[in-house]
Amino acid sequence: MLAIDRLRKRNWETEISWIPRDGNQVADMLAKLTDSSALELVELCSPPEYLLSLIHSDTSNSSLGHN
Repeated sequence: MLAIDRLRKRNWETEISWIPRDGNQVADMLAKLTDSSALELVELCSPPEYLLSLIHSDTSNSSLGHN
């Protein structure tokens, strides 16, 4: 939380929005698969097969006006 606070105090405008876990299942899944001690960047050129159904679900939920 302190790192986020330091970033927000820089000379730029920020906004933080809470999104329920069930409305952002892709991010939740990726966070669970991440090694929290690893500091490397992983770039995905296309979504992994195991995320496709979650992407569809997140897209459907966001079109219903969930914020």
